[in-house]
Amino acid sequence: MRGALVVAQVAISVILVVGAALMTQSFVRQMRVDLGFKPDHVVAVRFTISGSQAGPDGQLANHIRALLSQVRATPGVTAAGATKALPFRGNGEPATLTIQGAANTEGGLSSVMVMHVTDGYFGAMGIPVLAGREFGSGDAGGRALVILANQAFLKRYFPAETPVTAIGKRLVTARVEVEIIGVVGDVRQTSVTEPAEPTLYIS
Repeated sequence: MRGALVVAQVAISVILVVGAALMTQSFVRQMRVDLGFKPDHVVAVRFTISGSQAGPDGQLANHIRALLSQVRATPGVTAAGATKALPFRGNGEPATLTIQGAANTEGGLSSVMVMHVTDGYFGAMGIPVLAGREFGSGDAGGRALVILANQAFLKRYFPAETPVTAIGKRLVTARVEVEIIGVVGDVRQTSVTEPAEPTLYIS
């Protein structure tokens, strides 16, 4: 009986050691994954804007801009932006659109994820702008019909294009034509293990 207990203890110990080693390897691999953004020295604050705070229709963008101006004026803050869905906290919203001259589309229609962000978001999150420009304050409020696309979007729908040559490409969504003004790096939006999906960013 004593010998059997010793054998059982050794077997359990081996299983625990092997399991711990595998977990450590998995953790190290995940730590080496490029997230597409830099979480170091970034503070995320979740907030809700009520109808009374936002004011009449069309004033929400002005309210958010005023809020971001106050944050950016805070000593020590180098960049600030806002989004409806931070990485690992939301996937954006699905949209069906027509992409002029795109590949890998069915009947000219494609389904992509759409992220709503403000100017300053990419700088605050450390997401690289590979070509073109990111949003400016003049792009908010729906006045300028421009968007940014990620690399995964280009690889699927414009595989022959580079980030530079993709600038100026036009898409049609909800019967409205929009233009790509910038291409940004891929962000793992869902989880560390899930690759980036084709994504468009709207101001």
